[in-house]
Amino acid sequence: MRWLSPDECPGLYLGHREIVGRPMLIPLGSFESRPWGPMVLDTLLALAIACRASRVCGCAILWSIGYGYSPIHRLWLGPGPDELRLVLRRIAEQVVERLRLREAVVLDGHYGHRDVAAGTAKALGLGYLNVWDVVIELGYRELEQQDRAREADR
Repeated sequence: MRWLSPDECPGLYLGHREIVGRPMLIPLGSFESRPWGPMVLDTLLALAIACRASRVCGCAILWSIGYGYSPIHRLWLGPGPDELRLVLRRIAEQVVERLRLREAVVLDGHYGHRDVAAGTAKALGLGYLNVWDVVIELGYRELEQQDRAREADR
């Protein structure tokens, strides 16, 4: 296993005094079984996007939260939507009270709990972005560009 370096993910390495006044990204993912990828894929994806953002805009990053709730996995006996709301509320309180930050965004790498996470983030005054929405949008743009290029070649 290789650790992320400060050059790769500067927002993870900021000290308490350096965080003050910066926006905070809160990567949220999941831990779920899938046949085609690692169980922590969504969590790693959220962290990777957060690291890229921190290199560009200098934001701070809270360590990723791998949270397994998804309405798709109804038979799973793990935490449910109420626990996810509680976790996000506790984090929001600590970000505002302890770190004295005013701007924080939940960067969600899991599509399955997006409705619960987005609604909770909004109720708490946090920003919200689902990584898969961005990936899907970028994927559509790329396909459109490829289609246009093919049509221009004809």
